[in-house]
Amino acid sequence: MSAEIELKLAVATEQVAPLLAWLEHEAGPAVQQTLRNIYLDTPDLALHRQRTALRLREVSRDGSAHWVQTLKTAGRSVDGLVMRNEWECGIAAAALEPDRFPPAAQAVLQPLVTTPLPIFRTDFLRHTWRVPVQGGTVEIAFDEGAVTLMERAEHASLPIRELELEWLSASDNPDADPTATAVAGLRALAARLDVVGPFVPSDASKAERGYQLYLEYQRS
Repeated sequence: MSAEIELKLAVATEQVAPLLAWLEHEAGPAVQQTLRNIYLDTPDLALHRQRTALRLREVSRDGSAHWVQTLKTAGRSVDGLVMRNEWECGIAAAALEPDRFPPAAQAVLQPLVTTPLPIFRTDFLRHTWRVPVQGGTVEIAFDEGAVTLMERAEHASLPIRELELEWLSASDNPDADPTATAVAGLRALAARLDVVGPFVPSDASKAERGYQLYLEYQRS
């Protein structure tokens, strides 16, 4: 299990070009990946009720692709800063393999769901950079694409344009508080981005936006 700490920022359409230009100037060429994601749940949304997300992801880059499955539990999100637990492991194809999760993740998943169904998907192009900051390293990811329902996708979709600053590692300072160091590093980097901003903090994850779309469709 890893404790995910990241800062999410919404990006307006007119901010995309200057943002990418600034990032390439400051951090060099981006690594580009195409990410196709399927979110699973029960018909009565048992995972959603527990603020848990279960995802299958195909990662494509340079003509090759592989699948991973991810389980994320409820966390805290304040002013775009997200802290939560996450488990991720490789799988053979677009089919859940719960036994490949570590025991802690299986213990979370087993009481909630046995045969999850595809509910919605997210598909986007991701640009990533890794940059050093005071106290550690941050991965910057700009995602652009769409959230769509598995049914009636042509009538139900939301755009994705967001920037994620994810804390990856800390420097070897035994006296430092790792969470405080991560938050300070992310905030400092976000402040530097204001030269092409300002960007609005986003507390809604892609999964939360997908569930919002799904529930709106069910009520219509």
